[in-house]
Amino acid sequence: MERQAAFSRISIDSDKQQQLLLDSLSRTQYIVEQSQKAIQENSKLLDNYYGEGNLDGILSMYDNDIELLEPQTPTCRGIDALRLYYETMKKLRLLPQERCVTELHALSPFIVLERGKYKIQKSKKLFTEGR
Repeated sequence: MERQAAFSRISIDSDKQQQLLLDSLSRTQYIVEQSQKAIQENSKLLDNYYGEGNLDGILSMYDNDIELLEPQTPTCRGIDALRLYYETMKKLRLLPQERCVTELHALSPFIVLERGKYKIQKSKKLFTEGR
């Protein structure tokens, strides 16, 4: 009986519940849109760093606890492993020359997946393109 009385004191009418839900969805949508905008801006910045071969700039785009998952490559855990990865890629001339983000998918307000196309120059005349 006590439990019902306590619960009924917090009762919210259905109009207010709907408004709270709509407000929450609106805030979530705003967070997703801002995240997507930040990703697009940072992607352009990353493109510039790739073009310049600026390893410090490239690494500044990642958290210290980064885990890079690249196809046919061992997982790079941590910023030091990532530095080694990019130094090796630069020596091999395998840094992307061109990136084009074609899709952004919000998996949650805090996780957004970026997809696109890339072009890597392997020699003066040989390029590799992929998605």
